Amino acid sequence: RDTFELLTRPQQQLWRSGSERSNFSFASALSALEGLHSTLSVDIKLVGFDSDGNYGLNVGEYEFSHYLDALRNIYTTNVLDEDRPDQLSLETKVYFNVVKAPGRLAADISRAIGTELWAASLKHSSVIPVSSVDSLVKADFDAAPFTYTIYVLNPTRPSDQDYLYAYGEETPCPGALFQGKDRYAWIDLTAGPV
Repeated sequence: RDTFELLTRPQQQLWRSGSERSNFSFASALSALEGLHSTLSVDIKLVGFDSDGNYGLNVGEYEFSHYLDALRNIYTTNVLDEDRPDQLSLETKVYFNVVKAPGRLAADISRAIGTELWAASLKHSSVIPVSSVDSLVKADFDAAPFTYTIYVLNPTRPSDQDYLYAYGEETPCPGALFQGKDRYAWIDLTAGPV
């Protein structure tokens, strides 16, 4: 959808090419720019919530969406200037769309975690490489990379052993979430604490 259509009529007149500029003023430009709004759609993909994850949880899309309804879903845009931080008059409304990921993704992630955790245990560790799970999540995301997507993972925990993800050799602090280079991120609810 063309974002120009989201502008009010005075805002459209201000920005329309070839419009009469003889009565243009800075004050009228500022008032026309007040209250700009944008929308952002974010898919929330549930992985391991069809009784195929940790504790056999079975949570549906509608049921999970109630947790998202409690979030504040309108955000203002901030300018991060060290001398004078400021807020722009641009508000973004976030719409969450909860969907289930294919069942095979939960099984593949659980299998990858089990394999990596077994290898880590040989070194008396419970930290596994983030790439083992991220490659699987990224493959699913690449199949339809049209929206921002947050994956909520609930894989089966092998033998109730705690684990965390290493983000590379240079990152000293392991964790349970990851932001990809594309428009996706994931959090593993089963990971941690170690």
